Amino acid sequence: MTTCFFISCFDCRVRRIGLRAWAIGVLILAVFVADPALAGKQVSIGMVIDDHTRDSQAFIHSLQAELTRLLGSKYRVHIAEKDVLSAKWSAERAKRLYHQLVRDPRITIIIGGGVITTTMLAAEKSYPKPVITLGVIDPAIQGVAPVQGNRSGIPNFTYVLFNRSLQNDLSQFHQIIAFDKVAVIADPELIKLALNNTRELRLGDGGQTVTLMPLPMSGSKEAVATQAEAAQAAYISYLGRLSLQQRQELIRTLTERGIPTFGLSVKDAQIGAMAAAAPEENWISLVRRLALNIEAILGGRNASTLGVRIDLAESLTINMKTAELLGISPPFSILSQATLLHEFDVPGAPATTLVEVMRAASRSSLDVRIEQDSVDIAQEDVSLAKSEWRPSLNASGSYTLIDEETANASFGSQVQRTTAGALTAQQLIYSDDVAGNITASKHLLLSAQSTLAQVRLDSILTTAKAYLNILKAKTAVTIHQQNVMLTQQNLAIAQKREIIGYSGQSDVYRWQSKLAGAQTDLFAAKNSYRLTKLELNRTLNRPLKKPFRVKELSLSDQFSDHGPIKQIRALVKTRLSLETFTQFLMDEALRNAPEIDQFDAAVAAQQRQLLSYQRKRYLPVVSLNGQGQHIFSRDGVGASLPGVEPIDDNWNATLNLSWSLLQGGANNSNVRKTQSAITRLKNQKQRLVSLIRINVRASLMDLANSSVNQENSKRASKFAAKSLSLVTQAYEKGKVSVVELVDAQNSALNAELAALNSEYDFVINQMDLERRIGHFSLLKSAGDNQAFLDRLDSFFKQSSN
Repeated sequence: MTTCFFISCFDCRVRRIGLRAWAIGVLILAVFVADPALAGKQVSIGMVIDDHTRDSQAFIHSLQAELTRLLGSKYRVHIAEKDVLSAKWSAERAKRLYHQLVRDPRITIIIGGGVITTTMLAAEKSYPKPVITLGVIDPAIQGVAPVQGNRSGIPNFTYVLFNRSLQNDLSQFHQIIAFDKVAVIADPELIKLALNNTRELRLGDGGQTVTLMPLPMSGSKEAVATQAEAAQAAYISYLGRLSLQQRQELIRTLTERGIPTFGLSVKDAQIGAMAAAAPEENWISLVRRLALNIEAILGGRNASTLGVRIDLAESLTINMKTAELLGISPPFSILSQATLLHEFDVPGAPATTLVEVMRAASRSSLDVRIEQDSVDIAQEDVSLAKSEWRPSLNASGSYTLIDEETANASFGSQVQRTTAGALTAQQLIYSDDVAGNITASKHLLLSAQSTLAQVRLDSILTTAKAYLNILKAKTAVTIHQQNVMLTQQNLAIAQKREIIGYSGQSDVYRWQSKLAGAQTDLFAAKNSYRLTKLELNRTLNRPLKKPFRVKELSLSDQFSDHGPIKQIRALVKTRLSLETFTQFLMDEALRNAPEIDQFDAAVAAQQRQLLSYQRKRYLPVVSLNGQGQHIFSRDGVGASLPGVEPIDDNWNATLNLSWSLLQGGANNSNVRKTQSAITRLKNQKQRLVSLIRINVRASLMDLANSSVNQENSKRASKFAAKSLSLVTQAYEKGKVSVVELVDAQNSALNAELAALNSEYDFVINQMDLERRIGHFSLLKSAGDNQAFLDRLDSFFKQSSN
């Protein structure tokens, strides 16, 4: 059965350390043992541990190497394999083994490892030999609360105490979800030693009292989960016999039963518990503290006077994925202070890249769809204009009834009742107005298509910026998270400085205040990230809350190493190349600009309309009309006259020519009005050309500025981080004030944010430039991009001649 050596006292990360480190430690030890000149007084250390595991062996090797490094010139400190005794998860056996080591004259110092062994040792009345124990998960429950001055106060007895307690954990748990009864799932021996008599716990000063339901982990996880259903929540305490996988399966089973769980350390939250607060222990700090304690004891100090606390940055951690599965929504006041795991996870949601969203914008943007409708309307206008050239055919029918007197008097020319039908055909042969209208409609269609191209480019740019803002906001969240963690670490340093007398409570209050501000900034950064995702959905005309993931690729992978863009980066480095490049891009922009095509089409439409007005007086409208009629029936008076044969069918055809000679001066007004419109459009086009040129130049200057800013910001961030490291070390030693450290941290945060902004601003400026020249290289084919580079190369060669 595998487990961590001391849960909460030894981190499983020790597995990452290679065997080389242990081999070096053993080699160093062998040198000291073999060489009498280096050998000192023999010191044997005995250990009682909860059980032998792979992790415990790694830890012992690490401790041996640290002791040899620290004390090798004075002592031959040795932890023999035979002196490392396993209690096999039994408190009674641990007690017997401890007394066995006490009686062994070879053993100088005894180390207890594990929660069960520590709890047993804390109950001893006296300690004939110095004892150091590891495995304190709750000082009050285990009976090892330190006295004033951060020491045990018990002769020959000390321990390593990390900042954690059941009361503190449950108090934070209660802020997330209210409960009156909580199951405390722990190793059976721990429950027997420390938890059986603990049935109620007050959560903080004057807080609510909750009922504890100790549950020994002695059966299957399903059986324990069934028992835990009698409570409203579960606290996962020390379960040293379980492997990490088994612990994870237990948490998963409880979650599936709808039971919220709070873990012993943040590692539990990482493997599925809904929340945890206590930090993972730093095994390096633990080994160093043990070695220093042993050195102090060998130097003559009593173990009771040694410091016991190792304060690590504590942070409430909430697994948002688990909370969502349980249907629990923590209040914003808690979320703003907590570290959130899987906060932005979208299981099963598609991952999208910059190129993919740019392509989607070119066809799915609502602005694009609106302009596409305008193009469709313009297309129909062309069809309507052309319909004037096509023949028209109308059918009509009639029934005529006249009075008898009129019929009698007409002598058969008018019948009292007549039913007839007629067909009328019309064909326009020539009309300059119609011809001009067709030509103008075609130009207006081209203008609408150019407007669509413009809107498509704008939508692509807007969407690309929205995507980049997501990456920018997500990275900002990471930076603010790091700032919160750093502030928590500095708060822990301030608390340590207060204990040893370097400073007073004012430093602690200062860091607590700064931590609250940092948590608020982090909460705001997270909301900003959510808003950027909503904005991308809006630009793509998707439901605002449609889930998606931003593909985790660097900017270089997605953007910066692309051929034309890489060339642009190189050409903004010097003033000479920048000026030549500016001239080239201005020509490219004028050649590609759909806005210019709009003006050209509008001018062409107006010019054709002007021509129609000018031709109006001397070009006729020519048309051909024809009509045929058939009498289907005659009845009544006059329908039948002797000697008269009625004609039932007749037709006629007419060729019409018409000139518009005089319209009260309207035609002259239309001519002058159209000429003014043409002049206005040409002036607007000239203004647009000038604006395009200045915008291209401005975009290139912005790109050059952001290139310099990017490099400087990276250097500034690097130096600010180094400065912060030095000031932090000095602050920890009491050499600088809290004000200096706060200033250094603020400078480092601002510098890192500035470096982040400079990187994304550079990319956004590149996208702006590509929009100006109407060439988004990421969306172009390899052939189009190569053609662009060929034109660029040719332009530079011509410019150099």
